[in-house]
Amino acid sequence: MRMTTGGLLAAIVASASCGTEPSTSTLIARETAATSGASTLDPPIPPVAPAATLAATRAVAGARVTAARVAGAKQVGYYDMTTASGQPYQVTPITAAGATAINITDPSSSQLANLNVLWVNNPDNGGYSSPYIARLTDIAAAVQAGMVLVIHDRFVSGAAGILPGGGGFSVNRDFAEGADINLRDTSTPITVGLTDASLDGGSASSHGFTLDSTLPATAKLPLTATTPSHIVTFCYPVGLGAVIYSTIPLDFYMQNQGNPQLNANMDTIYAPNVVTYAIAGACSQQVVISGPRPTPN
Repeated sequence: MRMTTGGLLAAIVASASCGTEPSTSTLIARETAATSGASTLDPPIPPVAPAATLAATRAVAGARVTAARVAGAKQVGYYDMTTASGQPYQVTPITAAGATAINITDPSSSQLANLNVLWVNNPDNGGYSSPYIARLTDIAAAVQAGMVLVIHDRFVSGAAGILPGGGGFSVNRDFAEGADINLRDTSTPITVGLTDASLDGGSASSHGFTLDSTLPATAKLPLTATTPSHIVTFCYPVGLGAVIYSTIPLDFYMQNQGNPQLNANMDTIYAPNVVTYAIAGACSQQVVISGPRPTPN
């Protein structure tokens, strides 16, 4: 179910009614905050670039694509589900990791054929866009052929249905531990420069978790919620490629909507780390997977 601003305000009022009744001014302030980018439950932030600018970016980006997917070519396509194209906020971590950012306007087989990585953000709390859903077969085939798919997702509830080979995953939208993200497996580049406190304190830092027991034994589980078995960010191999999935609403922090320190940690440490891991092949079968999955603390 899509959560509207009105529904969020109603939830605030209902919660408050269990104690002291808030003043009218307090409710107005909360409603204003709920519609001004103060919460990851807000509607997606409107596109930054006008259509003409996006069109020009697509043309330039498309010209940089090489003739075939080449290991180590560092070609990263970026795609925002709500706009059905790449957005400027997605480029910074890609270039920071030393990769080439390629604006994807349609995740079809023809546009995915030359990518090493597809970097996807879903800023919608209510679901997944129909243009993306229409290309799930093409995306799964590209991953089978060696592409690494990266998704940061606000919706979460339906993720098992859009993840290649993920039909049996228990992916849960949940905010009980939403302000706390901890390190579990520090063997990947994802956690470099991070501590158990680096990604904490967001509104929210994550939108839920995947239960670790439902993931493949070969999966890498770098980040969790407070409960170690509640996985926030993970990677699993599929065919010759891999999928990195996270319940972190990364688009919110990459567009500087959270507190400044958390924005910086998400945008300049965590996100480039994920890209670095992805362009190196992540946890795909083409990369040697070192050792068994770490035991939770």
